[in-house]
Amino acid sequence: NGEIENAYYNADSEISSVENLPNICYFLKAESYKSARERLNDLAVVKNGIATFSVFPVGSKWFGRNADVIQDKGLTKSYVSVWKTLTDINVEEYGDLINTQASSIKNLYQSGDIENVYWEMSGEEDAYKRRTNNISDFVFFINTNRKEDAKALCDSMGFIQAELMSYEVIPVGVFWLGEYQED
Repeated sequence: NGEIENAYYNADSEISSVENLPNICYFLKAESYKSARERLNDLAVVKNGIATFSVFPVGSKWFGRNADVIQDKGLTKSYVSVWKTLTDINVEEYGDLINTQASSIKNLYQSGDIENVYWEMSGEEDAYKRRTNNISDFVFFINTNRKEDAKALCDSMGFIQAELMSYEVIPVGVFWLGEYQED
């Protein structure tokens, strides 16, 4: 019914709560953090104690999946990187760095190194309010077979080098269902 967008399947999960069951990572379209949790708590696998979940509010899709480029490079595993602001990032002081970070993300998308980039655009400009409201500033999926390479990609970005943001990298397996091409 269009509630789920872009799912990843991980048969070799490091964080599986039940042996031999895969982890599934996907975007759930929901009105709020609370409604997302209610929807997930309603799933039979959660109700029966078979599965657990984490929710990261991520905002709106900025870039999808550059399928042709990814296919040409060869399919890999993916890792989701979830980013949080550590301090206020004002445009006057960090305008050049903001532009550099945005250009880096766009270039990594175009090269197929990352995909499914979601950016928080709710108008919640205050970094402290985003942190206290459990809102992720942005999320993207990194196409690589090694977690160390995913971390190195994130560590190379300007916001990390300037210590303005932090990130968490979570293994999600391979792209499974969703949009394969941007219109």
